[in-house]
Amino acid sequence: MDNEEFFKVLKLVADLGVDDARGTSKLAILHGAIANDLQNRLDAEIPDTFFVYAKGRTKSKKDRINKEQKVVGRYYAKDVDITVRRGPEPDADVVAGFELKFPMSSFNKNSNNQFENLLGNVANLRSGSATPLYFLILIMPTHVPVYKTGTGGLAGRVINSIEYIGKTQLHKYGILSSDDAEIMYHTPTAQLFYNLDFPEIEYTSGVTTNAEYAKLFKNGKLTLHNPADVAEFKDGAVVNDYERFIERVKHAILAKAL
Repeated sequence: MDNEEFFKVLKLVADLGVDDARGTSKLAILHGAIANDLQNRLDAEIPDTFFVYAKGRTKSKKDRINKEQKVVGRYYAKDVDITVRRGPEPDADVVAGFELKFPMSSFNKNSNNQFENLLGNVANLRSGSATPLYFLILIMPTHVPVYKTGTGGLAGRVINSIEYIGKTQLHKYGILSSDDAEIMYHTPTAQLFYNLDFPEIEYTSGVTTNAEYAKLFKNGKLTLHNPADVAEFKDGAVVNDYERFIERVKHAILAKAL
């Protein structure tokens, strides 16, 4: 999967997400696409050595791949979005895990809590007995709708406002990319940061429904945005380049086979 194909997956997931911002089925498409691609890249180097597990994976000869894996950390076990094991057995060694984030609605209010949870998850799993590599994939829109509480079903919810995600929410991820993952176990081995410029949608607060917003969104243009104005990313992050990131992941995993 190259950058163009990855962007098409993001567009599909965004179109599904705007219909149901809190639904999880859309993420299975993204998780599965990445897991399938990583499996193919690993098999091209060392066939049938590493097994990639995730919801949304294509069925193949590899059993039980189409589901999340529970990975034992230092403090608690956690279902991981994408897991790489050395072998097909349920108790095969965990080599790597991935955490993916793609907010489609109100994000700013709880951005610090989500970041704290992320650091806790990374520290728990990287310092556990399995000590896996752990990667973060953050798909971050430039702006998202905020829905008025207490309004109808999914289609009938009304837009209260449009929330812009900026430096206050994102600079912390830039700082994280400068931390040394070798000695700081709260730091992902590497992170992929994709900044998506969502279409600007005209709306009337308290009137425009989610169904109306979704129709305009799907007809709008989704583009990449350079996040340099909101965060300064260092070597620990790859920005808007899926191919470079997944190759970095592949080589980190293959190093475990040596």
